[in-house]
Amino acid sequence: MAKRPVEKYDFKAFGEAIKAARTGRKESRKQVSDEMYISPRYLANIENKGQHPSLQIFFELMLRYNISVDQFLLDTPAEKNTKRRQLDALLDDMNDNIKGLLSDSDGKVYGVPRDAYGLGLMCNVELFEKAGLVDENGVPKFPKTFDELAETAKKIKEKTGAAGLCLLAKDNSGGWHFSNIAWNFGAKLVTDNGDGTYTSNLNSKEAVAAMQYVSDLKWKYDVLTADPTAEDWGTGFQQLGTGGAAMYIAANDAVAQPTQTNGLDVKKLALGAMPAGPNGDQYSLTGGTPYMFSKDATPEQISAAFDFLEVMGKAPEANDTTIKGMEADAANRKQNGVPVIQTFPCWTNKEYVDANNKVVEEYSNVDTAMFQQFFDAVNKEGNLHTEEPGDAQEMYAQLTNVLQAVITNKDADIQKLMDTANSNYQKTLDSEFKKN
Repeated sequence: MAKRPVEKYDFKAFGEAIKAARTGRKESRKQVSDEMYISPRYLANIENKGQHPSLQIFFELMLRYNISVDQFLLDTPAEKNTKRRQLDALLDDMNDNIKGLLSDSDGKVYGVPRDAYGLGLMCNVELFEKAGLVDENGVPKFPKTFDELAETAKKIKEKTGAAGLCLLAKDNSGGWHFSNIAWNFGAKLVTDNGDGTYTSNLNSKEAVAAMQYVSDLKWKYDVLTADPTAEDWGTGFQQLGTGGAAMYIAANDAVAQPTQTNGLDVKKLALGAMPAGPNGDQYSLTGGTPYMFSKDATPEQISAAFDFLEVMGKAPEANDTTIKGMEADAANRKQNGVPVIQTFPCWTNKEYVDANNKVVEEYSNVDTAMFQQFFDAVNKEGNLHTEEPGDAQEMYAQLTNVLQAVITNKDADIQKLMDTANSNYQKTLDSEFKKN
């Protein structure tokens, strides 16, 4: 299919900004080039001719000289041209769940996603194989419910000696993960009262049931790592990647952690959906990294930002520039031992999705079936669940306190602990938020 000609993004102003920052620091071009492992000529062409840097070099330069991408793009109006994007049409192609996060109460959109994530159940395929828990195609038999998760974890522990699940209970990540478990048990942890205030529900029967389930994983099934209170986000991936645990709650955007960082073969990593709770509730906590626009941004400025997203391969148009960005990202992942998987459904238009899937297929280094259950789930309407309103980090801290008590004391009074956490968090909400 023929593609329309596309103007390349002009990097001249960026190059000038880099040159000014470099000389302002009295850094020679050779010094910078040596430290970044690039040629001085390459840097000179970026600075003087506006040559397009690779995505990796772009970010390294941006971070090195503390240059704001948003300011750089949005404060300088793009040159007017007859091929300006139909912005409203493009925004219509944004995933509704994500658009809601980036919009005000009137529905006006102030940002676009660079990328996004949803939590799922990341699996070490080698341990599933040893436990005889793969299908005829070698794909893990992902637990579909939390009861199945406990039984699967128990079988893996019995067959391999490895922990069935790495559960976090060291810092706020523990409460973060637990909130997703609680939602699937039917809990609504915070109520927005509609007047600027919030009500904590950490001690609801559903939340208590979810915490009881965590206690059972430790004391009834004995399937967790030796000390969950020492497990944080990073050690969770280490346990998964090195065979210490078979399952770990993690997101699609972190597949580099157990593979590139912790040495797991890319073909031995799988990602399934979060299990459903007792009543069939199934959510995936979602978030991501957006680029936000000033309310005063002009259409030309916004269009310039979309041009930049094209270079990154993140724009919703399947033109030559965007596809080249997709290809560069996929090639970099493959070269560095990171699974090349389909991207999170930030944009929904068929042309873009098909182009992305084609790139993934071309550069694939994994069996897509290892990740299909996860993507099937997050593409279902209603699956994605944003963080609770209020002060989420304080809520996570209170929940982690309970997790630590439950994990270390078989006889812990879960209802009492959740009552205390609820009271503490309500005090925080009352102090931080007042009626309108």
